[in-house]
Amino acid sequence: MPLISKFVSGALASLLLMSTQAFGLEASVAVDYIKGFEPGDPVFGFALDLSEPLNKKWSLSLSQDVTKNLVIDSENNEWVAADTRLGLSYLLSKADAAIAYTISGSLSLPVSQASQHAQIYSKPMLKLGAVWAATPWLSLSASSFLRDTISAYETTPAENGEGGSVVADYDYGVSHSLTLTAAGFSGGYSVRYIETQYPKQDRSEAEATGFRSNLPDQGYELTFFLSRDLWTNASFNIGYIQGTALAQEGYEDYVIFDSAESLYTIGFLQSF
Repeated sequence: MPLISKFVSGALASLLLMSTQAFGLEASVAVDYIKGFEPGDPVFGFALDLSEPLNKKWSLSLSQDVTKNLVIDSENNEWVAADTRLGLSYLLSKADAAIAYTISGSLSLPVSQASQHAQIYSKPMLKLGAVWAATPWLSLSASSFLRDTISAYETTPAENGEGGSVVADYDYGVSHSLTLTAAGFSGGYSVRYIETQYPKQDRSEAEATGFRSNLPDQGYELTFFLSRDLWTNASFNIGYIQGTALAQEGYEDYVIFDSAESLYTIGFLQSF
């Protein structure tokens, strides 16, 4: 969930950090209240992003997301940490180019309970991105990524006498965002498509069970956001997020809108 909240705050943080030319540690902290439109438990999402420019081309990064469940029951943990991600990025274009092209690689550290349970060692990722400041008030971005999964097993450990779920082999996706900025306000959208591939299943196993568990999953996430500057590098934002699997599990029909997966967010972002 905190990764979803970063869709709203991440676009704003990138605009703030793009204008920072001096070397030194850069940081952004985002806090978002996240709630579905249908009955469900609200959560707080906390996101920390650190970036250390090594020179005009290279920079190191670290990101960490944590979710705080506001309704506590026996089935959910109160605090849920995502995997920590360490990255190294390189600016392909000139520093003063109209379009900034970057390539980055990153590794995840399995600090989350989900990764430890599934015995996932890391999820290395390669990403290509471009940001175009078309005008002082219009910014466009696009990116693509490929992420592998390094794990001990192809399925999670069995629980309560039932077999575990299949662990993803790798996934990839593309994203695009548009941001408008004027008079202390920022607004825009971002959209992302993701496809997840699973380990190849033995044909005899599929015929014996009558079920194919290695079919790829396709999904998308669409975000609209509006932000208001509060003080230097600080903003208040609201957002609408809609994301779901394009094909319902076990069926061939495709879904464009799923009200059960629609969320709204209210958040605060501070960059340093």
